[in-house]
Amino acid sequence: MKNKKTVIFDFDGTIADTFGVVIEMMDKIAEELGFKRLNKGQAKKLRDKTAREIMELFEISIFQVPFVMRKLRVMFGEHLDDVEIIKGIFEVLIELKKRKYNLGIVSSNNKNGVEKILKREELYELFDFIVTGSSIWGKDKILRKVLKDHNLKSQETVYIGDETRDIEAAQKTEIDIISVSWGFDSESLLKKHNPTVLLGAPLEILSVLE
Repeated sequence: MKNKKTVIFDFDGTIADTFGVVIEMMDKIAEELGFKRLNKGQAKKLRDKTAREIMELFEISIFQVPFVMRKLRVMFGEHLDDVEIIKGIFEVLIELKKRKYNLGIVSSNNKNGVEKILKREELYELFDFIVTGSSIWGKDKILRKVLKDHNLKSQETVYIGDETRDIEAAQKTEIDIISVSWGFDSESLLKKHNPTVLLGAPLEILSVLE
């Protein structure tokens, strides 16, 4: 993947290992608000489900999604100590910065929480921009705004994410997408959505971006 100048990362599942924390928070929200709670067998299979399918499993309507997302973002701020970064991603980010790439983050998560984790892990200063939004399916709009605000060319930009909605957002924005299978969505699910590249380990990012 040549001629790339800017690498934009998703945060949850791509840089930070938040899968277990999110499942725990969703269970608490389901109990509190009366949504369907998943058993252990169902929870294990979530990586093979898209975000829409997961909401259906919890029996959360499309109209309730914004409220649930707000709850998750608030609760995330209370679980920062439970979140670790993905093994190997620290070295990848350091090396990409040495190679003079512009680095950014586009996430649906709580910006304050994202920044606190990055500062704790001594990664915050590596990023040229961090942009967050509250919509679970609005990443394409955020990506377009990032391209415009930072005067980035789509053909010189790549997005790295772990979910099918990251693939959809990148494709709508007409930028290349590197999907990673160490996060929320399984390798088999990601393959079905035809990412530009599909990787299984963080260090592989460096080879793809040579």
